Amino acid sequence: MSAIAKRYATALVELAHEYNLTEIFHEQIQQLHTIIQSSALDEFLGAPQISPTEKKDVIEKSLSSFHPYIVRFIFVSIDKKRTSQLLTICEETLLQLDIVLNIKRGIVKSTRAMSEEQLKTLIDALSTSWNSKVILTNIVDTTLIGGYKIEMEDAILDGSLRGQLDELRSYLNSERRMTHGT
Repeated sequence: MSAIAKRYATALVELAHEYNLTEIFHEQIQQLHTIIQSSALDEFLGAPQISPTEKKDVIEKSLSSFHPYIVRFIFVSIDKKRTSQLLTICEETLLQLDIVLNIKRGIVKSTRAMSEEQLKTLIDALSTSWNSKVILTNIVDTTLIGGYKIEMEDAILDGSLRGQLDELRSYLNSERRMTHGT
């Protein structure tokens, strides 16, 4: 992560905290991140043939529902020629806001796509267990035999069939060493 992205993100988080806008900023920075990833916005903002005024006009019209501070942040990134780092700044801002809002993100790998109900049940259980809001993304992993595997921050919760077999194998090997002295 670049020092510039951290500086911008820290400024955004401090602003959000100062004006009690952390949840709004979290939601809208998440939306901005998605927009940048799934559209040609970054190409548009980085195009040298388009004037900063034209870029700001488009931003103001297309993001009219966004909080004015976030729109101004984008204007500053246009003025300072930092639009190429907007995605990185959004990612760093989300990381910092996740800490402030006690949000934990993770990935749940399963043999097939989980239904919304299954995912919600798992999220609710993990939220209770971790005493925080949990956001999970489901990824299909065909290398799993069955079950699921959750990766969150520094923890891996392996409920897959392969994980359970590996755990059983390890247990049996340790028991064999203890009883046979090998």
